[in-house]
Amino acid sequence: MLSRRGALNLSALARWTQASLPSASRLVDRLEAGDLVERATHPTSRREIEIRLTAAGRGVLNDVRTARRKRLRKTLVGMEPTQVSALLEGLEAFARSRDAAEA
Repeated sequence: MLSRRGALNLSALARWTQASLPSASRLVDRLEAGDLVERATHPTSRREIEIRLTAAGRGVLNDVRTARRKRLRKTLVGMEPTQVSALLEGLEAFARSRDAAEA
């Protein structure tokens, strides 16, 4: 979420993770201790703290995404073309249903 939307405050992060504020705060504490995120004062509201990815956090995220893509590609190569087409059709139906449910 931080890589897609940029900096978030703790309340927004808690909502996105569906966690309580204390749980989200502990999560951020652990990520901050690992130099994956940083907290900073909001540029226009000194009362608000923003949480953003660090360069190290972006690096870890990129590594995870690369590994995931490689595993997915390897799996798809092992499937028959008709199976890949059926999977694509099912995923498209899933996305349409999800979009309709969120509207």
